[in-house]
Amino acid sequence: MGPDILARRLIAGSIIGLLIAVAFFAAMPQADLAVSNLFGTVKGFPVAHQPLWVAMRNGFILTTDGTMIALLLILVHNLVRPARARLENRAISFALLSYALGPGLVANGIFKSFWGRARPRNILEFGGQHLYSSPLLPSDQCSVNCSFVSGEGSAVTALALVALLLAWPRLGRDQRIWAVVAALLYAGCGSILRVVFGGHFLSDVIFAALMMGIVVPTTYIVVFSRETDRSAFRFGRRVKADARLARPETAA
Repeated sequence: MGPDILARRLIAGSIIGLLIAVAFFAAMPQADLAVSNLFGTVKGFPVAHQPLWVAMRNGFILTTDGTMIALLLILVHNLVRPARARLENRAISFALLSYALGPGLVANGIFKSFWGRARPRNILEFGGQHLYSSPLLPSDQCSVNCSFVSGEGSAVTALALVALLLAWPRLGRDQRIWAVVAALLYAGCGSILRVVFGGHFLSDVIFAALMMGIVVPTTYIVVFSRETDRSAFRFGRRVKADARLARPETAA
């Protein structure tokens, strides 16, 4: 199975997962509170202030944001010095575009900015001042940097999917199994940590992961499609032709 097929299966699986998640949280709207009650009290979420757990969270932030910053610097280097290019520009572009569209636009730009859901640590049940609201309906309990969906959850999932799709063609059958396990563990641990901290509800991280399961593979298909190859080739020829026309003629 090639990466294109994997990408399409990820999209299909994520769409099915979204439908199941919507049905589940519609039927059990209090499920989020039940899960958060496992980690929080009326005084808040104790784990959020323990140095070891804080360091773990910072580690996930470092690997996601740090990786993207490093890739951006490598891409700039490749464009400035193509003869000394490091890594493939298309692979880097896919990673950066996935991160910009997924965690950047979909998670933070749209849902977290306009859904209005208060975080667990900010609702009455855990010592806050706001009301609990369902993940399926927009609310007015938060005005900025809200709970739905998880930004960090979307970031770790996006990075895991990017790494999996790029590594897939180079892995044997057994290695692919371990790669899937590693991706699930990385995304799962980084996401559930936000629930333990009281930063997000369970539904916030589930919907974030499923959304990334659509955005990232779709980006992969677009970036690595043959039509993109043809468009890039035509664009390159046009640029070269324009450059030749603009070049001043030298005297004989």
